Amino acid sequence: MKKQLHLDTFVNSFGQELNPGDKIAFCTTGYSHRVNFEQGTYVGYILGEDWHGREYKKFKVQYETETWGGKKIHRVSTLQCNRIAKLG
Repeated sequence: MKKQLHLDTFVNSFGQELNPGDKIAFCTTGYSHRVNFEQGTYVGYILGEDWHGREYKKFKVQYETETWGGKKIHRVSTLQCNRIAKLG
């Protein structure tokens, strides 16, 4: 079953209402438990279900980041956790 992107608002854990297109700050984790702090744009969310049958949201964000070689790339990521804060 293909998951559908919802272009809706949601309220984060700080009580801020986020709309698609809002500028945000968020935390990501990566290889070897590396933690990054990024700025980008909130796109929307995807509804999912865990193996217990509980529904959850995954959040889509887009941002620019720099590779090890110094080249800037555009990324679209799906965040598992609600580690998103509205800027401004």
